[in-house]
Amino acid sequence: MAKHFNLFVRGTINRYKKVSTESSNPGSVAEINAQFYQQESSKLRRQIREIQNLNRHIVGEALSSMTFKELKNLEGRLEKGITRVRTKKLT
Repeated sequence: MAKHFNLFVRGTINRYKKVSTESSNPGSVAEINAQFYQQESSKLRRQIREIQNLNRHIVGEALSSMTFKELKNLEGRLEKGITRVRTKKLT
């Protein structure tokens, strides 16, 4: 989440730097804003799809599309999670 926030802030700063250099054309500000938010919404939609897929995989759905390596990785993550739950349960 912090990574995404940093990218968002950096993108905002870059966008305003670009706007300040092109301030003679008032239409360009709106265009740059629209383009920036289209790119951001596209990135967020992709992240949502990735998180939804990860969630499906964690609950054991849609596993047929995963490679053997991805399945092993998921198995390791699930085992670590189980270990953390059991540790918390004992304390």
